[in-house]
Amino acid sequence: MEPLGAASYSIQERLLRKHINKIHRHFHTRRPKYVTIVEGNMAYVVSNLICEMACNILPAGQVAHIGTSSAKGVILRGVRTSNENKLMMAVTCRVLLQREHIVFWKHFVCCGKRGGLKDREDRVEDVLSIFRDQMNHMRQYTKFTNGMHGFDTVFISGKGGGRNDDLALAFMLGAHWSQAHMKGHAELAM
Repeated sequence: MEPLGAASYSIQERLLRKHINKIHRHFHTRRPKYVTIVEGNMAYVVSNLICEMACNILPAGQVAHIGTSSAKGVILRGVRTSNENKLMMAVTCRVLLQREHIVFWKHFVCCGKRGGLKDREDRVEDVLSIFRDQMNHMRQYTKFTNGMHGFDTVFISGKGGGRNDDLALAFMLGAHWSQAHMKGHAELAM
């Protein structure tokens, strides 16, 4: 879910509620547990807001949030998309894709009106096309420093030439942190 800013709280809540309801339709005989994985940049304000929305929409005890430890030992809701985390996410995704451990669900959940998408079939195909394009443009770059004590910076990005990488980054966040959660390596913030 892309943060839209504090002024758009009702739009974010409506989008999240619609997304959760679509998932519920396919799991109506079960009581699924939800784990949110939200990008937690910019002081975790937006990620905390989205996690609170999920807590208000879902029944108590059905949702947990992947978190990040702060310097004070508090687990903050959300994960940073730092260069280090992006590199770990890229490695996880590369391994999962090479082993063919990632499959797109036949009931692909897609909400929102992005780029003039109209009916459901077109929307899914168009979103998957955008996703494929963004994944194909993800690259690892090295920024070399000039100086004796400077450190080269390695980073991953799919931006450039007017392109975005938001879907690819959301996929990488989901794949990496859900793997970490299943293996017990992710911290949960309630």
